Amino acid sequence: MIRSFFIFAFLIITTFLHGQIGHGGNPMLKPADKIDEVVSVVQKMQSLPLQIQQLASKPSGKKGDALRFAHPFFVEFTPANSGEWLIMENGVKIWRLGIKSDGAYSINLIFDRFNLIPGDSLFIFNPDQSLVLGAFTYNNNQPEGVLATAPIPGDQVIVELRSNSNSAKESGVMIGAVNHDYLNLFPYLKGGVFGDSGDCHVDFTCNDNGIWSLAGRSVCKIIVDGTELCSGTLLNNTRNDGTPYFLTAAHCLKQSNSASTVVFFFNYQVPNCESTIEGTPQQTLSGSYLRAFGETLDFALLEMTVVPPATYRPFWAGWSRTTSPSAPVRAIHHPEGDVKKVAQSNSAPTNVTFSASSPWGNPFLSNSHWRVASWQVGTTEPGSSGCALFDNSGLLIGNLSGGAATCSNPVNDYFSRLNKAWSHFPESNKQLAYWLDPDNANPESVSGIDYYDGGVERLSNFVKGDVATLKYLNPGKGVWSGHNSLLTKSIAEKYAWVKTATIQGIYLVTAKSPFFSTKTVNLRIWDGLFEPENLLATKNGIPLGQLRQQRENLVMLNSPVTIDGPFWVEVEFNNTAPVDSFAVFQSALSSTRIKNTAWIKSSQNDWIEFEDFNATNHPSAFWIDVLASDVQKIDTSVARPIGNYLLVYPNPACSQLNLRLDNDGPAIVELYNMVGQLVYKGSLYIFQGKGAINFSGLTQGLHLLKLSINNQVFYQKVLISTCN
Repeated sequence: MIRSFFIFAFLIITTFLHGQIGHGGNPMLKPADKIDEVVSVVQKMQSLPLQIQQLASKPSGKKGDALRFAHPFFVEFTPANSGEWLIMENGVKIWRLGIKSDGAYSINLIFDRFNLIPGDSLFIFNPDQSLVLGAFTYNNNQPEGVLATAPIPGDQVIVELRSNSNSAKESGVMIGAVNHDYLNLFPYLKGGVFGDSGDCHVDFTCNDNGIWSLAGRSVCKIIVDGTELCSGTLLNNTRNDGTPYFLTAAHCLKQSNSASTVVFFFNYQVPNCESTIEGTPQQTLSGSYLRAFGETLDFALLEMTVVPPATYRPFWAGWSRTTSPSAPVRAIHHPEGDVKKVAQSNSAPTNVTFSASSPWGNPFLSNSHWRVASWQVGTTEPGSSGCALFDNSGLLIGNLSGGAATCSNPVNDYFSRLNKAWSHFPESNKQLAYWLDPDNANPESVSGIDYYDGGVERLSNFVKGDVATLKYLNPGKGVWSGHNSLLTKSIAEKYAWVKTATIQGIYLVTAKSPFFSTKTVNLRIWDGLFEPENLLATKNGIPLGQLRQQRENLVMLNSPVTIDGPFWVEVEFNNTAPVDSFAVFQSALSSTRIKNTAWIKSSQNDWIEFEDFNATNHPSAFWIDVLASDVQKIDTSVARPIGNYLLVYPNPACSQLNLRLDNDGPAIVELYNMVGQLVYKGSLYIFQGKGAINFSGLTQGLHLLKLSINNQVFYQKVLISTCN
């Protein structure tokens, strides 16, 4: 947001980038504490210039500009002049270079030359390998050959180029900039402590409005030139063709080729409104084309060099050219580079002149901004620059330019008006209309789209209201959801409500994980009705050091796996010592939770439901979520369950229960309260797997339903509530 700015000399980069999507695998080095333990040649950066050291000790915190967090050191590191080459026993050639910049909170790199030949791969990582980027391959090449990377935590990074090719040609690699983070504005670089933004902010995932929930999936955090933080929005166009246009503020792009260095972060947000658990920073893309730039309107329209993949669950936001937006309005943004937040004003914004200037000294045009007089929820901060202002229909009407609002005084923020930027300037590279309305249809508004039509979902047994916790053994040591004195071999989460799906990856929401551990866990996908039976997929040897605690960690499978019916996700411990060192979160034990989905594999290799294993007999869920495509869920209102299983709905219920099971005939239904008293008994006939019972006058609370049919007995927990 525009107020003040600093000017630095930057290397001019003359190309565009391919998406920063890694292609799997791991470095050949073992994790280490320090870089010189594993790399022989280390390039050390100079000390920060004095004026930068002063910024680091006394950051301005001013709104009105992209938030600068890093200083660039311009270099020319290549395999010919830096690092060392090694030849492995199998003939594979390895080039490694260590880079150290003392005191950096993180380091990111810009490659001025990046042209890998088929068969070669490149990794970038810190010594302990808590964050590994890559493998980058031939598929990441662009004709001009540039790559900008996401930050690596710490002041040491390793670049590893692996050549498996016998070709006479060699990969071309040159590092042109080493960017030293001096403000520590990336929450995930702090070993699990995050939340640099003000305490008045509301997390995006706490939102219950479906319209804004969709719109918010279009919002990304961005890094520009490896040194600056802003926010922005993926936008739809009138063709609904998925062209990845992205709107941000002009003042976020200070160099003529800044667009080529942009790194986009998707879904950087806390999961399930859990403000103490950080979202994954893993879903990134890099590089874009600059399509339109309005300096005195403070907007920039980019086009990503690749379409965001379906596994990023992107949404292309709609927009409106309205001149009289209706309240409430919301800004969805990444203040201070933090996880995604929401600010809300209950009053309609007004058309005003923002008396400020661009970084190049030119005043903004008159009547070109929306003024948000005050925020009733949240605010904006440095790093929010360029974020969208959405109207009450979830349509973008502007992007953040500047203002005075803070947590303590949330008044007067200014957003560049989309209707002004639409076609105020006639040149195609200075307006939005040419790009967002390529067929000159001239609509006043366009709806947002899910280009992949809901192709990928996040499946979870955690629901709103669940509280992430750790449950310690008593007696005993350790926790139920990890290493413990019972020598638990595995934990698993059961998904019985999914009919079919193709699993792409697994989210492990990790509560404990030793930072420098060389131990690993395995992921396994099983099918089965009553316990894991048939192994469908494995992902072995996941280092605990890469599963950061207090964060959701996304582990992509080596290849997708399709399931048909109930399935299980297992986390197998390769270290079963009775130590409290690794665990995922589980839902807090509560009598209001109906279904148990958490399972434990004992030291005797028996699979046991958690509610039968622990002394409280309360159900729970382990926080192991699933990233899946082509999902079909069981409709309990019509579906006949497969196998020996009873479905009961609605649950909670006030006067009627519907029953579904794979059985027909006369049945007896009994309801018992939690002290074992029989409070209801009735008979019914199950026909085509369906039946229902009606009751009234029962005390609120948890009950046990017993259904007897054809010499079989089924049990299900039921929560009785009041009828409204």
